[in-house]
Amino acid sequence: MKALARAQWANRMVLHAWNERASAPASTYTPGLVRTKILADEPMPRRALVAVAIRVIGVSPERAADNVVAAADDVVAKGRRDAYYWINKLGTNRLAIPDGAPARVWELTNKLLAPFL
Repeated sequence: MKALARAQWANRMVLHAWNERASAPASTYTPGLVRTKILADEPMPRRALVAVAIRVIGVSPERAADNVVAAADDVVAKGRRDAYYWINKLGTNRLAIPDGAPARVWELTNKLLAPFL
């Protein structure tokens, strides 16, 4: 779960840096807890907690897909840029963006990906 949170944070940083550089806007969508088996291998007792949470607050993959389409439609209709969507609504930037962080993440990804591009 920590890895997922870090990946989401890094994604926000890259998108923020992208939107500072590119004319084509980019936004991000986080579906929340979706009823899949992606967290089935979490260590106990976290696995049990995740299983309960999925049953109580998890959404179906179909519902998550509908929410993605709704977010994309909202971005296009309102011309949004660097927007963050959480489940089925426009969210706020709950993740702190320290000064210079997007640029540092952008530079780091350039270095890490250079051998593959």
